[in-house]
Amino acid sequence: MKTEARLSALLACLLLTLGAPSAAEEHADLVRDAHAAARRKDAAAILQSARRLYGSLDWFSADGEAISRMKLMGADTTSSLAFSLRLGRPDRYLVSWGHQKTRVNGTQGAVDESGDEPEGAVWNAGAGPYNYARQFGAYARAQSDETARAMATGISQGVANTIPSLFFGGPGTAADIEAARLEGTEAVDGEECWVVSGPSRVSEKETVWISTRRLVVRQYRRSAKPPAGVQPMPDLSDERIDEGLGAAGIDKTPENRAQLKAMMEMAKAMTKHGGGIDGTLTETYRNIRLHGAPAAADFEFHVPPGTPLRASLLGGAAAPPEPEPPLRVIPQGEDARALLQRVLARYRALRSFSADGEIVSRHRVFGNEVTQRQGFSLRLGRPNLYRITWSDARRPAGPGDPTGGAADRAPDGALWNAGEGAFLYERMHATYAKAGDDRSALGVAAGVSAGLTRGVPPLFLQSEGRFTELTDPALEGTQAVQGEDCYVISASSREWAKHTLWISRERLLILQHRHVNRRPAARRQGEEAAFDELERRASPEAETAVGMAAAMEKAMAASEQAAPGDTTEVYRNIRVDEPSAPSEFAFKVPDGTVLKESLLEGIVDLPGRTSPSAAPPR
Repeated sequence: MKTEARLSALLACLLLTLGAPSAAEEHADLVRDAHAAARRKDAAAILQSARRLYGSLDWFSADGEAISRMKLMGADTTSSLAFSLRLGRPDRYLVSWGHQKTRVNGTQGAVDESGDEPEGAVWNAGAGPYNYARQFGAYARAQSDETARAMATGISQGVANTIPSLFFGGPGTAADIEAARLEGTEAVDGEECWVVSGPSRVSEKETVWISTRRLVVRQYRRSAKPPAGVQPMPDLSDERIDEGLGAAGIDKTPENRAQLKAMMEMAKAMTKHGGGIDGTLTETYRNIRLHGAPAAADFEFHVPPGTPLRASLLGGAAAPPEPEPPLRVIPQGEDARALLQRVLARYRALRSFSADGEIVSRHRVFGNEVTQRQGFSLRLGRPNLYRITWSDARRPAGPGDPTGGAADRAPDGALWNAGEGAFLYERMHATYAKAGDDRSALGVAAGVSAGLTRGVPPLFLQSEGRFTELTDPALEGTQAVQGEDCYVISASSREWAKHTLWISRERLLILQHRHVNRRPAARRQGEEAAFDELERRASPEAETAVGMAAAMEKAMAASEQAAPGDTTEVYRNIRVDEPSAPSEFAFKVPDGTVLKESLLEGIVDLPGRTSPSAAPPR
């Protein structure tokens, strides 16, 4: 998620500080000293020789791969990204990374299909330090080289810090391992390496593979668990909050202060529950070159065309919203409450409903408007037939591969009932499960479908959902949407503080719905109570993830109040009352997808477990 990435970048910016590099010495002497240290089993001296080697270099370049392996709630998740490093004196560098792939329990999960376009970069070719992040859709000049590299650390899986901090100096390097011990030797890509490990100030265990011939780091691994006895993060004063905002180039406004405080609460939750996370982050370096005559062009990075330059990667002036057609005067004789009742009756009378569409979520993070898009597809029929799918905007949100096939052709999620009961599929975890009765199925799927199954599907199937819960409706006027003249009605509910609906005047169908991302106080309190109950029922394997989610939910609620935002559902290609057969509502899960009793299996203790009924044909 973009918010988590911003958190990682900002925290790295706050926590990393600059140190002075060590003096340079001849490489041969350093290698000889390291071999003498190895004979003494002096791991700390080997690390010091490696640090001095990097401090003596005028040029360093390498390619490689960073692999994250995490086990949480029974899911083994592996993600990898490729990276490239070019470092020079006195302060020239280009670190770029991209094309991330993810596997869950050995099955291909999310794949970033960005092609050759980098995910991010940090560079200084002589005109100052800059950061770029494709997920933020922007690039920005940093206040200093240290700030630029710190900003990039969290969103690059650490590769912007590990070797650059050895080369340029400063803490947070592989040479900062405490109580280091020499485990022996091991080959990396055929090159013999000393294996040195120990705890650090950020990890229970760090391990570094150092070439016995060249003293370069061939591989570095860090445990995701914090060190034993780690102290909880302290509350930050307003002065420290302002210092952090200033270091990141963010305006010191009340909104930004409130957002940073909320993010710090999320970080405290991650630190508190981090001991239960089982995982590692590994960087492997290849094609290492220590000598050359680099030119300024070697450190240049060209951002994709159209990428805006912002005051800060984490904030800056928000892009102006796209203009909407003008709102026209309210038609004479129309009543908002009566109009809503006619719409509800229209959906109750339909025999079938199909649509494609998009969910657009906008929120402000440190003054910078962030937009996330998700596609969806709906097919609804009588009496209880449906197939609802959703995906990131870069992936298809259709019914999936009709022959099963690979997960990379499937949507991110699906909920369906083709006459054999309700089933829910999640591509990220490569699982699907019987989802109970239709009402429960729609409720559970709401949390993973950006609320899609709280709207039109329950309205059509059960005359329920958010559109039946609106209060104090008001007719604002009329406006064109997708070329159709629409009524514009605003209302509130116990779910969201404000809703706006665009209803076709000719067809009495909802073409667009928007809600502000601000929950009423009663709902926030109810959700906190639900998380408390979930924590109480969490299985031992899931206590870490559930506890972290509960704490972060509270922090997100605080951030939600500080930063405005909204979410819009757009319904396109609407077709009604078409004949259909139950088989047309089936969803074909990808080959290798695991059938579970429940998607909550392994997360909470489920009372009265029974075997799932017969699965749909796969």
